[in-house]
Amino acid sequence: MADMVVYGNPLSTYTRTVRMALVEKGVDHELEPVDFNAPEYRSIHPFGKIPAMRHGDFLLYETLAITKYVDQAFDGPLLQPESPRPRALMNQWISATLDYLYDAMVRKLVFERLVARVKGRAPDEALVRSALPDIDLQVRVLAETLERSPYLAGDAPTLADLFVQPLLFYVNFTPEGRERLAAVPPVGDWLDRMNARDSAERTMPPIDKL
Repeated sequence: MADMVVYGNPLSTYTRTVRMALVEKGVDHELEPVDFNAPEYRSIHPFGKIPAMRHGDFLLYETLAITKYVDQAFDGPLLQPESPRPRALMNQWISATLDYLYDAMVRKLVFERLVARVKGRAPDEALVRSALPDIDLQVRVLAETLERSPYLAGDAPTLADLFVQPLLFYVNFTPEGRERLAAVPPVGDWLDRMNARDSAERTMPPIDKL
């Protein structure tokens, strides 16, 4: 077993965030799929969610905790700005992702447009429609930020970019998402830059399963 193990699902946006952070830091890791309800996994993550991480004998769960640990525990480019204001902007966007973007973009749009058919059910069109005003606002605010700087917290990628990229990657596979991203070049250009990074290419989800 590798010294660094990520427990999760390659389709999961949060699992991808953790793996992207590891690649950005140059850390080899093993991805281990898990059964959420298995007692063995509950001994690692008592709440039965993904991802979790094992680094040697150290267990950790929750994406934010894992990514900050990865940035501090390993050499490589810093993924958290050292200056207070850029770091605050990074934390602001991570918080916005956890509190707003994920719910509208993934739970309501991506799950219904991409995941529902895999599960053999029709999408909930009312749920999709309910998400679009929130997504319009979120994309507009992202565009305003990315008009001022190439990344969400300044001139270099930070953990904030690694939290948002996996969401917009999927959003761009939906008709509603493609339309909205095409209308805001700063966001589309940012997504192109992020998608071209080695960390994105090496953690590409198996989209053929969607």
